[in-house]
Amino acid sequence: MTDNKFKWSSKYTVGVKILDYDHQELFATINELRQAMEESNETNVIGSLISRLQKYAMEHFQREEHILSEYGFSSLAAHRRKHLGFMRLVYAIRHIHKNCPEKLSYKKLLRFLERWLTHHIMVEDMQYSDTIRGGAYGNRTTDIIKPLSPAETPPSKKNAREKRKQSDWTAVTVHVPAHTVDIIERCARTLQIDEAKTELLDDLTNPIGAVNNAEALDMAKIVLK
Repeated sequence: MTDNKFKWSSKYTVGVKILDYDHQELFATINELRQAMEESNETNVIGSLISRLQKYAMEHFQREEHILSEYGFSSLAAHRRKHLGFMRLVYAIRHIHKNCPEKLSYKKLLRFLERWLTHHIMVEDMQYSDTIRGGAYGNRTTDIIKPLSPAETPPSKKNAREKRKQSDWTAVTVHVPAHTVDIIERCARTLQIDEAKTELLDDLTNPIGAVNNAEALDMAKIVLK
């Protein structure tokens, strides 16, 4: 492997330990992806790392957006759009790697990931840094301050479902636009029945399930050969 590591440094610190931890984990995952690509690991290894990057990025964005909402960050909507654009592109990359990997340029993919993450932290994330620091983040009981231990692994979908079954039923409260209430109620009834349609609903809510090859290739032009 070449000594071309994608390095974290203190200049990327945004002032919230859990978000800095998340960013370091994203750096580490991209480095693992680089190593796997340079060592010509099997396709399934690279695919697994892309999936891990996608999952962790999504969890990080949700965590970050929750914190920014709690502290009244004025540019949250624009910040969220940046996150969404990145997630859509990673979903497309994952789809391409799964269905037509020969079209994916690993060199361009790594360059994109590294440039996007460093730019996002240094330009987009630094915009909220003063707001969060000024709010003394971590002092409130509602502040999320404990990151996942590296030794912990998220439960599989099957195990999580089995655990939920043990508690029988769970009540969920969400606030949605008035015009979507009927849709939410229909989805809730489907979930209550817990039959095959529940799995279909799960597929529909996964963005990668709604992307075909042509759409994915169009979305991810910048990482193609």
